[in-house]
Order: sequence, then C-alpha cells, then structure tokens
Amino acid sequence: LLQNIDVKYRSQVVSLLKWLASSKEVLTLEEFAEVFVLRPEHDVPLNKSDRLFAPKNVLRYVSSLVVTQDGNRGYSPANVRLAHFTIKEYLTSARIAEGPAATFAFTEPNAHLHIAHCCLAYHHHLVSISDANDEDFPLREYAIYNWMLHLELVQRELWPDKLAQLAARALATRSESLRIILGRNGIFYPKKLDFGEPWYSRMLLRPLCYTARRGFLGLTKLLLSEHPDTNRYVTPKDLDTALQEAAFGGHAEIVQVLLDRGADVRAEGGTFGGALQAAAYRGHTAVVDLLLDRGADVNAQHGKVGSALQAAASKQHLDTVQLL
Repeated sequence: LLQNIDVKYRSQVVSLLKWLASSKEVLTLEEFAEVFVLRPEHDVPLNKSDRLFAPKNVLRYVSSLVVTQDGNRGYSPANVRLAHFTIKEYLTSARIAEGPAATFAFTEPNAHLHIAHCCLAYHHHLVSISDANDEDFPLREYAIYNWMLHLELVQRELWPDKLAQLAARALATRSESLRIILGRNGIFYPKKLDFGEPWYSRMLLRPLCYTARRGFLGLTKLLLSEHPDTNRYVTPKDLDTALQEAAFGGHAEIVQVLLDRGADVRAEGGTFGGALQAAAYRGHTAVVDLLLDRGADVNAQHGKVGSALQAAASKQHLDTVQLL
C-alpha cells in the first residue's frame, strides 16, 4: 500500500503519518489538510494556493490507513486518526526500516521533532502576518499550545540547530511571538498571591521564568545558553527569579540546573520571599530538600507567607512540615 503512493507526494504523506502517530491531540480534518500543504523547511512554509479544494480531499492519500469520525451532532469538526494502533507500531519498527517501504519509517523522537518544526514554522509565519485570524489558519491553536510539549519529549542535545534557532526566536524577550504564546498559554497563581510583579510582564521580560515555571527543561537549557535569537543575556536577577518559579512549580531538575548556573539559593524577593518558601507553600518536598541541601535559610521570612515552615503548614503539607 505505502509503495503505491505517488513519489511526488511521499514526503507529505510521511508528514501526515508522523502527525497521526505522535500528535498531542486528535486532529480535525481541517488541521490534517493544513499539515499536508505545510512545508516547514521552506522560507515561506505555507502557501494558501497549495491548499486542497476541500479538506476531505486529503484522505485520498492515506485512505486505508486512517478513519474519520464526524463531529458531535454537527457541533464539532470531524477528526482523523490512524485506523489501528498497529499501524504506528509498524511505521516505527525495525521491520519497515529495513524493507522496501523504508521511506515511510520514522522514530518517535523524529516524529516529535518534525511536529515541533511544523508548529514553529507555522507560528512564525502567522506572527509575520498582521491580520492573521484563527478561522483562516486551522493549525494555529495546536501550534501555539503544543510545540513546546513536542520539543520537550526529545533530549535537548538532539535538537537540530535550525529547530533550536526557531525555538529561541519564538521565546525572544518582548517579541510579538512571546506575547502571543503568553496570551494563549497563561499561567495562574493562587488567589491573593501575585508572585511579585504581574506574571505576564515578568515573563515577557524574562522568558526563562516561563520555561522554568512550565517545567520545560530543554527550553530552559536553551535560554541559559544565551542563544543570540533570544534578544537577551542571562542576568543574576533572571536566574534568581526563574529559581523561584521552578521551585513553585516543583521542577527539581530545573532547580538543580539553575543553581548550578549560579542562581542564589538565598535570594530574596517575590510574594513568597524566596525559592524555599515557594516550594514549601506548594508542598514540593523534593525541591525543599534540594534547596536545603544547597544552603537555603530555613528561618528566612521575607515574603507574605512567613517562613518555609509556616508556608507549608498553612497549606497542610505534612511531609514538607516534617522535613522542615
């Protein structure tokens, strides 16, 4: 079946199969058709004139490999998925890679990198269009919400340079791209706790805080590398603020990376007064233990929640209270 696909469409079909096998959400028919005409490796990744006359026409290229399901009584769009889970198993197996259909073989990491590349290329293209709206670009929501998730499923060391460049540019300080990402991927804090300056302003100025808060280790490492496309050098204030964000989120590995880079474990500031109090308030015992091991002051009381012990007790995190 795969070998019968017209050679001139094979790269597009491989792209479709990677998306079907590894997407974070079930794709709508409109999204699926958009993937078919997307060329992430091109300077202009999307040409509207390449779009199919009707989204359903994309099914002719993968007809026996997928199934479609109509939306719920017409209130939601039709979606597309692989006809059976064994298709993904076959596409990512050694058997296909060593056979006549090897052109269609791929690995799970390769699929995630490809989808991330598609999402970033699509996102940057739309950022360059001043009047772009969601109705005209069906893949926009998926791209904004999920490109980071796909990248983070692959070790930072395996990211191609071009993809790392696109990611760094997407998170560039004060950029329109970052404004859009923050606007669609909001971060929320407990009521009555503003975490210092408004989160949007803080993260627009310091995207490192955003990746640390979300728990994105690979992207945090990328920003710490001071990539030229990020428009910013990392300052001690960046490190200290990001440390508190990572501690609040309970991301021990990122906390470790930031401390190793030079973040001050005893830095004061923000609603909680410091990283230790932030971690204790959320009951992240492993992070509390790590911060104490690196020299955090257990008696510090600089924020609105008192000491780390008081912060943990206020939310009834008994394991953390016992540790402190």
